[in-house]
Amino acid sequence: PTNGSRLALALNFAVFYHQVLKQPDKACLLAKAAFDDAVSMMDQLEDEHYQETSTLMRTLRDNLTAWTNQLMEAGLGAD
Repeated sequence: PTNGSRLALALNFAVFYHQVLKQPDKACLLAKAAFDDAVSMMDQLEDEHYQETSTLMRTLRDNLTAWTNQLMEAGLGAD
């Protein structure tokens, strides 16, 4: 779950759902799942991979926060 390529793919896929497919609810679900899976493994991460993983996770979290706020403002809610 903390593999940089996996996290980058999840991030890009979530952005694709949000911006291209206009499905912010699915984008949020994907970003949250990737973030939650990775955060549970952060303490086991080697130093050489920690920086890349934490940067990707920060971007996932930031996008998830923004998208969730947009959904709440639109009255759609997010699970």
